[in-house]
Amino acid sequence: VCWQPISGRVTHATRVADASRGDFTLYHIEVTVVRLPGDADKAKGSASRGQGEAANGSAEADHGSTQGRGHRAPQAGNDERIRQLGRRYSDFSHLDTCIRAAGLPNNVVAHLPTLPTTFTFNKFSDSVVDARRTALDRYVRALLTAPSSNVLASMPEVQDFFEEGDAPGDAVEAH
Repeated sequence: VCWQPISGRVTHATRVADASRGDFTLYHIEVTVVRLPGDADKAKGSASRGQGEAANGSAEADHGSTQGRGHRAPQAGNDERIRQLGRRYSDFSHLDTCIRAAGLPNNVVAHLPTLPTTFTFNKFSDSVVDARRTALDRYVRALLTAPSSNVLASMPEVQDFFEEGDAPGDAVEAH
Protein backbone atom coordinates (compact mmCIF):
# COMPACT_ATOMS: atom_id res chain seq x y z
CA VAL A 1 0.00 0.00 0.00
CA CYS A 2 1.36 3.41 -0.94
CA TRP A 3 1.06 6.14 1.69
CA GLN A 4 1.96 9.79 1.20
CA PRO A 5 2.88 12.04 4.13
CA ILE A 6 0.65 15.12 4.32
CA SER A 7 1.59 16.73 7.63
CA GLY A 8 4.00 16.18 10.45
CA ARG A 9 5.62 17.58 13.55
CA VAL A 10 8.59 16.82 15.75
CA THR A 11 7.07 16.24 19.18
CA HIS A 12 10.05 15.65 21.47
CA ALA A 13 13.58 14.30 21.72
CA THR A 14 15.12 11.44 23.68
CA ARG A 15 18.77 10.75 24.44
CA VAL A 16 19.77 7.20 23.48
CA ALA A 17 22.82 5.43 24.89
CA ASP A 18 23.99 2.79 22.42
CA ALA A 19 27.27 0.98 22.92
CA SER A 20 27.66 0.10 19.23
CA ARG A 21 26.54 3.45 17.73
CA GLY A 22 27.46 5.82 20.54
CA ASP A 23 25.13 8.18 22.35
CA PHE A 24 22.70 10.14 20.17
CA THR A 25 19.47 12.11 20.31
CA LEU A 26 16.39 10.58 18.73
CA TYR A 27 13.84 13.13 17.50
CA HIS A 28 10.27 11.82 17.64
CA ILE A 29 8.07 12.65 14.67
CA GLU A 30 4.32 12.34 14.40
CA VAL A 31 3.43 12.20 10.71
CA THR A 32 0.01 11.96 9.10
CA VAL A 33 -0.05 9.83 5.96
CA VAL A 34 -2.84 9.22 3.47
CA ARG A 35 -3.40 6.23 1.20
CA LEU A 36 -2.79 7.27 -2.39
CA PRO A 37 -5.64 6.94 -4.92
CA GLY A 38 -5.62 3.55 -6.64
CA ASP A 39 -4.56 1.69 -3.50
CA ALA A 40 -8.13 1.07 -2.32
CA ASP A 41 -8.02 -2.57 -3.52
CA LYS A 42 -5.02 -3.18 -1.29
CA ALA A 43 -6.83 -1.90 1.82
CA LYS A 44 -7.91 -5.41 2.75
CA GLY A 45 -4.30 -6.50 3.16
CA SER A 46 -3.38 -3.44 5.22
CA ALA A 47 -5.46 -4.54 8.22
CA SER A 48 -3.26 -7.56 8.85
CA ARG A 49 -0.16 -5.55 7.97
CA GLY A 50 -1.12 -2.90 10.50
CA GLN A 51 -1.06 -5.48 13.28
CA GLY A 52 2.46 -6.52 12.31
CA GLU A 53 3.60 -2.90 12.23
CA ALA A 54 2.49 -2.32 15.79
CA ALA A 55 4.56 -5.31 16.86
CA ASN A 56 7.52 -3.79 14.99
CA GLY A 57 7.69 -0.94 17.50
CA SER A 58 6.13 1.76 15.33
CA ALA A 59 2.70 3.17 15.82
CA GLU A 60 0.08 3.84 13.22
CA ALA A 61 -3.51 4.80 13.97
CA ASP A 62 -6.45 5.08 11.58
CA HIS A 63 -8.07 8.51 11.55
CA GLY A 64 -10.46 8.31 8.58
CA SER A 65 -10.55 10.81 5.75
CA THR A 66 -8.64 14.10 5.64
CA GLN A 67 -11.53 15.90 3.98
CA GLY A 68 -12.33 19.19 5.69
CA ARG A 69 -9.33 19.25 8.06
CA GLY A 70 -7.08 21.73 6.30
CA HIS A 71 -4.84 19.08 4.70
CA ARG A 72 -4.48 18.63 1.00
CA ALA A 73 -7.71 16.79 0.28
CA PRO A 74 -7.26 13.25 -1.02
CA GLN A 75 -10.00 11.58 -3.00
CA ALA A 76 -13.02 10.62 -0.91
CA GLY A 77 -12.78 7.30 0.87
CA ASN A 78 -9.00 7.21 1.28
CA ASP A 79 -7.63 6.38 4.71
CA GLU A 80 -5.49 8.65 6.83
CA ARG A 81 -3.13 7.33 9.51
CA ILE A 82 -0.75 8.79 12.04
CA ARG A 83 2.71 7.27 12.38
CA GLN A 84 5.15 7.75 15.25
CA LEU A 85 8.77 7.68 14.07
CA GLY A 86 12.19 8.39 15.51
CA ARG A 87 15.01 9.94 13.50
CA ARG A 88 18.50 11.13 14.31
CA TYR A 89 19.74 14.58 13.32
CA SER A 90 21.99 12.91 10.72
CA ASP A 91 18.87 11.42 9.07
CA PHE A 92 17.42 14.93 8.67
CA SER A 93 20.73 16.15 7.32
CA HIS A 94 20.92 13.31 4.78
CA LEU A 95 17.34 13.99 3.65
CA ASP A 96 18.03 17.71 3.24
CA THR A 97 21.18 16.99 1.20
CA CYS A 98 19.22 14.63 -1.10
CA ILE A 99 16.43 17.16 -1.61
CA ARG A 100 18.78 20.04 -2.38
CA ALA A 101 20.91 17.88 -4.73
CA ALA A 102 17.91 16.51 -6.65
CA GLY A 103 17.99 19.30 -9.22
CA LEU A 104 14.48 20.49 -8.39
CA PRO A 105 13.46 24.00 -9.42
CA ASN A 106 14.52 26.64 -6.89
CA ASN A 107 10.92 27.56 -6.05
CA VAL A 108 10.33 23.97 -4.84
CA VAL A 109 13.12 24.01 -2.24
CA ALA A 110 13.26 27.75 -1.49
CA HIS A 111 10.69 27.47 1.33
CA LEU A 112 12.69 24.84 3.26
CA PRO A 113 14.44 26.33 6.26
CA THR A 114 18.09 25.54 6.79
CA LEU A 115 18.88 22.89 9.35
CA PRO A 116 20.57 23.87 12.60
CA THR A 117 24.33 23.64 12.65
CA THR A 118 26.11 20.41 13.57
CA PHE A 119 28.88 22.34 15.32
CA THR A 120 27.67 22.78 18.87
CA PHE A 121 29.21 22.46 22.27
CA ASN A 122 27.45 20.13 24.69
CA LYS A 123 25.14 18.68 22.04
CA PHE A 124 23.15 16.82 24.70
CA SER A 125 22.31 19.89 26.78
CA ASP A 126 18.60 20.59 27.14
CA SER A 127 18.89 23.98 25.43
CA VAL A 128 20.74 22.59 22.37
CA VAL A 129 18.39 19.61 22.01
CA ASP A 130 15.31 21.84 22.37
CA ALA A 131 16.62 24.38 19.85
CA ARG A 132 17.32 21.56 17.37
CA ARG A 133 13.91 20.00 17.99
CA THR A 134 12.24 23.34 17.28
CA ALA A 135 14.26 23.85 14.08
CA LEU A 136 13.61 20.27 12.91
CA ASP A 137 9.90 20.73 13.62
CA ARG A 138 9.88 23.84 11.38
CA TYR A 139 11.69 21.83 8.71
CA VAL A 140 9.19 18.92 8.79
CA ARG A 141 6.22 21.28 8.73
CA ALA A 142 7.65 23.23 5.79
CA LEU A 143 8.53 20.04 3.94
CA LEU A 144 4.99 18.69 4.14
CA THR A 145 2.79 21.78 4.02
CA ALA A 146 4.35 24.21 1.55
CA PRO A 147 2.77 24.72 -1.89
CA SER A 148 5.45 22.51 -3.48
CA SER A 149 5.07 19.76 -0.87
CA ASN A 150 3.40 17.40 -3.38
CA VAL A 151 6.61 17.38 -5.40
CA LEU A 152 8.77 16.87 -2.33
CA ALA A 153 6.53 14.25 -0.67
CA SER A 154 6.63 12.13 -3.83
CA MET A 155 10.44 11.91 -3.75
CA PRO A 156 11.63 8.40 -2.77
CA GLU A 157 14.02 9.87 -0.18
CA VAL A 158 11.17 11.74 1.53
CA GLN A 159 8.92 8.67 1.44
CA ASP A 160 11.73 6.54 2.91
CA PHE A 161 12.32 9.12 5.65
CA PHE A 162 8.67 8.91 6.74
CA GLU A 163 8.42 5.12 6.43
CA GLU A 164 8.19 2.88 9.45
CA GLY A 165 10.58 0.13 10.39
CA ASP A 166 14.01 -0.05 8.82
CA ALA A 167 14.11 3.53 7.53
CA PRO A 168 16.98 5.76 8.72
CA GLY A 169 17.09 6.08 12.51
CA ASP A 170 14.84 3.81 14.46
CA ALA A 171 11.10 3.41 14.68
CA VAL A 172 9.83 4.25 18.12
CA GLU A 173 7.23 2.66 20.30
CA ALA A 174 3.70 3.98 20.55
CA HIS A 175 2.98 6.35 23.41
